[in-house]
Amino acid sequence: AEKLGVSRATFDNAIAGFGTWITDPLGTANGFDAISISPSIKKFNSLTQSWDGIGSTAISASDPNGYFVYVRGDRNVRDAATSANPATLRVKGKLFRDDQPPVIVPDNSYQSIANPYASAIDFSKLIASNIDNSFYVWDPSIQGNYSAGGYQTIAASTGFIAVPGASSIFALNTDYRNIQSGQAFMVHNSSLINGSVRFTEDCKIADGHHLVHREGAERQMFFASLYNKDGFLADGNAVVFDEDFSNNTDGDDAVKMLNSGENFGIKRNDRNFAIEARQPVSRPDTIFYDLHNLKQQEYHLIFAPKNINQQLSASLTDCFLKTETTISLSDSTWFDFSITSDPASYAADRFFIAFAPVLAERVLSLSFTSINAYRKNKNILVEWKVENENNIDHYEIDHSVDGAQFLLKEDNNALGLKESINSYLDENPVNGNNFYRVRGINKNGNTVISPVVKLFIETPKTSISIFSNPVEGDIIKLLFTNQHAGKYQLNIYNTLGELIKRTTILLTGENEFRTFRVNKNWTTGIYHLEIIKPDNTKVFLKLMK
Repeated sequence: AEKLGVSRATFDNAIAGFGTWITDPLGTANGFDAISISPSIKKFNSLTQSWDGIGSTAISASDPNGYFVYVRGDRNVRDAATSANPATLRVKGKLFRDDQPPVIVPDNSYQSIANPYASAIDFSKLIASNIDNSFYVWDPSIQGNYSAGGYQTIAASTGFIAVPGASSIFALNTDYRNIQSGQAFMVHNSSLINGSVRFTEDCKIADGHHLVHREGAERQMFFASLYNKDGFLADGNAVVFDEDFSNNTDGDDAVKMLNSGENFGIKRNDRNFAIEARQPVSRPDTIFYDLHNLKQQEYHLIFAPKNINQQLSASLTDCFLKTETTISLSDSTWFDFSITSDPASYAADRFFIAFAPVLAERVLSLSFTSINAYRKNKNILVEWKVENENNIDHYEIDHSVDGAQFLLKEDNNALGLKESINSYLDENPVNGNNFYRVRGINKNGNTVISPVVKLFIETPKTSISIFSNPVEGDIIKLLFTNQHAGKYQLNIYNTLGELIKRTTILLTGENEFRTFRVNKNWTTGIYHLEIIKPDNTKVFLKLMK
């Protein structure tokens, strides 16, 4: 406590209540006889590549490698089931100025490093040798299954956008190259020789604010995020396509740091990455995903393209269900899946995405430039884009369940507009695979056939979830998936069973977002949300503020 510049009572309160309890032989009256030291304060061991608890608090806190500190709440919090109360640690001591000695990062290893200055610094201005162009920070607001946080990866290749991002601390499309005063972070050395990081006066910035994202703004990026059944972000990754990068694994790729909960990375050359930087797609290419530590429950994948070349197509293959799903490269795609007791359902290599240039058949004057199929409620929307449509009399849409034998589904009149987008809504798709192709027929009866597109329809799953949880502010968002229309009654109870909010909402469709407001002064903690459906069945959800 003296080394940190705080009172013993303040320090005790901050780290009490967790891990292995030790006894103070002096039996001090301050309550020092019941504190947890090593589980709450850890140092990174570069030899074992793991976090070790400290053996004593009687050590200097000015360590160039920093610490991992778990602050659970004040001394009134005695167990993990009790909501935390605010606790503040303040550090005082020597002010570090001028250029600092280098911090060594062993070959093919991670290293924890602390910003030594009483100033924010710019990561891109550090003097680094044999260090990957990325760093890692712990984000306690990532929930996952364990509600303990997870790593955010911040790389130069994405313009220092955090991956997976999308948390209450790390927003989307924001430049996070700035490292705050007193903040520790992780770096990785992918080379076979020792590297180093050195802080100089030149890396300081005038303030601690994040920058508006500029760098890499035009790069093609493909983000993938994993959410659990309650709508909590568990993990994510990204691929960046640019001529500046190589398809080999190098320092522009960000190696995956494993979380304690779910892990969703990218497998390439027998290595696992959080961010992969590679050449633009010029021929068929594949992203092989790597999944670990998933539970037997529902999950959601969200794929978000950014500046992706629209002359590409993408499809997600599920090796467990043996299905292929078209992934939009112009908008986000949401994919639901389940982990069961079948080992194949939680295989690390269950999913991969295949990219390919769109092959446009140029027969007659018409050419198909793209064709895609999307879910639209219970229906399937097929859209295609063409060039030189002027001489087309009509389109015919063919459907197949096996991709081999096609039957005529419907005729569509041609729009007669150059570079137009046409569409067809199939209101009676089958459960399972649905294959579509479009035939453009000109006034002479000649035909141009589009590439085949496939979409898998599975039996709809129903759910009601909080999006997102924990809740910030006084607005609660609910996602109703495949629910009946009608009136839903919502009751919120605190841990004592006291009703603190009652309201009703009306659903008009099967998949809807709804929000409702609670008292803006409601306190931090755990609540229970009871939802009474139109048929009087009940759903109970755990709500965190």
